Amino acid sequence: MEIPAKAEEAIPNRLMAFGIDWVVLAILSAIIWFVFWILRSVLLLGGAASGGAAADGAGILSILLSFVQWGLIAAVLLAYFVLFQTRSGQTLGMNLLDVTVVTLDGSSISTRQALIRNVVLLAPLPFMAISSIIVPILGFPIAVGMMAAWLFVELAAMFVLGEGQRIGDKAAGTFVVETLVTEDVAGTPDGSTRPADA
Repeated sequence: MEIPAKAEEAIPNRLMAFGIDWVVLAILSAIIWFVFWILRSVLLLGGAASGGAAADGAGILSILLSFVQWGLIAAVLLAYFVLFQTRSGQTLGMNLLDVTVVTLDGSSISTRQALIRNVVLLAPLPFMAISSIIVPILGFPIAVGMMAAWLFVELAAMFVLGEGQRIGDKAAGTFVVETLVTEDVAGTPDGSTRPADA
């Protein structure tokens, strides 16, 4: 059986693995968000207590801290996916559900492919950051809604585009398959994802 057909079979486990990864990443993001919320609150309270130019400066610095916060969240999310996927082909969730990201010939993905597939996955982050900074209180729920809508598009793509690929997979030339499939494709007894002719 070809890799694309095997990728379609892996969709249920892939979705559960993705859910596990997003719980882990939501916790990490919430910790970052909470730390920066405390910093901004202390800064704004101190600025308000001082009044005048100090209050204006604190407001501007608070906005800059928000951009730093979202930049750090983006860096953590991207690093999580890219580092795990280039080292073992699996994130924590993928490891638990026995799915692996591979190329068409079943070999391991490159750093470039990992970056491409995950930059596409995280494409809404700049818009999420801007909405959460510009729209007080409601910005964060709007940002979460943006990501949910994009994840739905990515999910739909796995069925509409065929071959079990989301948009990021199409762009990077990658597939997510069950881990045991890589042994069949690569012909290696240790389950690694080297191509058969290597």
